[in-house]
Amino acid sequence: MQHYTQAFLSKLVFILDKSHFLKILISFFCLSTIICHADYKKIIDEDFWKKVYPAGGKTFYCDTSFDKPSPLLTVSHIYPTGIITKEFGCRSERACLRSNPIYEKIISDLHNMVPVNSYYHFKLKDSVFGNLDESDEGNECGIKKRYNIIEPPDRIKGDIARIHFYMHRQYDLPLNSNFLFLKSWAEKDPPSKEEIAKNNRIKEMQGNENTFISNPSLVDELEF
Repeated sequence: MQHYTQAFLSKLVFILDKSHFLKILISFFCLSTIICHADYKKIIDEDFWKKVYPAGGKTFYCDTSFDKPSPLLTVSHIYPTGIITKEFGCRSERACLRSNPIYEKIISDLHNMVPVNSYYHFKLKDSVFGNLDESDEGNECGIKKRYNIIEPPDRIKGDIARIHFYMHRQYDLPLNSNFLFLKSWAEKDPPSKEEIAKNNRIKEMQGNENTFISNPSLVDELEF
């Protein structure tokens, strides 16, 4: 199913790439989102793809190998941009960009970005993380979903938790009692060598690290 979807998307991207309608659609989409903002786009193109993943890597949810950026891949934020935008009291990402210079810094933080298959980015968009019971079966990537709640594969639960902890500590973004399960995820899935290496690459570029990766015990200092 996954191979069929990727093949279909690849053909669709080729067709739409030559479509005048696509250009109009992208222009309309850019009116409310940050994706076409010049500074943000530069960070994605120059820093994320070329420096964080210079030799390629694996997609976050499905663990699928890639060697370079493509239309089938996109950048996804683990701590939801919708919550960040709401926290700033804006009607849209573009509105936040115009009214608050701190917003762009937060939304462009490389520690909150992961490479994902475009199909899953849109499929999981606006969902929240949580634990589901065993009656919910995972898909081919091990993702469980019920309504707007998703439970990711066990191998990345700790990564997700540590990103949330970082965004909370770094930018004072909300981390309330609904996130109690994240502490358990972090304990059961400690930092992998890949996660540590990515943290170090981002530190070299961005000037700061996710301390919950370099020192996982810091989670005990958080108040839930």
